[in-house]
Amino acid sequence: MTIRWISTFQMLESALLYQQAYIKYKLVDTDFKYALSEMEWKRVETVAKCLKSFYDITILFSGNKYPTANLYLPNVWKIQMLLEEERNSSDLVMNEMTTLILRKFKKYWRSYSKILSLAIVLDPQYKMKFVKFCFSKIDPATADAKVKVVEDHLQLLFKEYLVSSTSISLMEEHAYGRCTNEARDEFEEFDVFENQESGRGKTQLDLYMEEPNLDRKANPDLDVLTFWMENRLRFSEH
Repeated sequence: MTIRWISTFQMLESALLYQQAYIKYKLVDTDFKYALSEMEWKRVETVAKCLKSFYDITILFSGNKYPTANLYLPNVWKIQMLLEEERNSSDLVMNEMTTLILRKFKKYWRSYSKILSLAIVLDPQYKMKFVKFCFSKIDPATADAKVKVVEDHLQLLFKEYLVSSTSISLMEEHAYGRCTNEARDEFEEFDVFENQESGRGKTQLDLYMEEPNLDRKANPDLDVLTFWMENRLRFSEH
């Protein structure tokens, strides 16, 4: 199907499996018109390699039995790095093809979604270090500015969480009749804030970010949602 690149990848993958058969058929049949040159076979291999990355990521993002938000940044970044590499290819056809793809890629993914970039920060195997790594590999000149944007949005998101969790906590306390003095109720949020600022003076977000990343090789099938469910009390603000 000419409008679906996945079918192009599957066609090329099948062709590569029968490469030797094509070559032999050319030797026994002089009228065989579909034999490829050595250069063309190399091009098929390169195109198939490029499309396989798109294929694998499409299958990965299509999953519905595991969280995918945290998979976004590393895989989209992987695609961009692959395209940048192939754009410098000595093969003019590959150079032209990947340049056109990269142009469209940058149109839609130029800055990467800030929200989905935050998702990788909440993956204990990567955190902010991976964001810095990705942006520095893409463009060292703009890496710091892009990382700063992600960090600022992370802090804003965390502050919203604090306000929300504080409100819920206050509602629960009222429901159980723990707050009986109206004058005291007005400063209940301050008490929560003071508790957060006491001790080491660090938020739970700070503590999480300072912990060593989990070993990716030791946790190849880590479910991020399960991790946070199991550690919700350890990283709770209350």
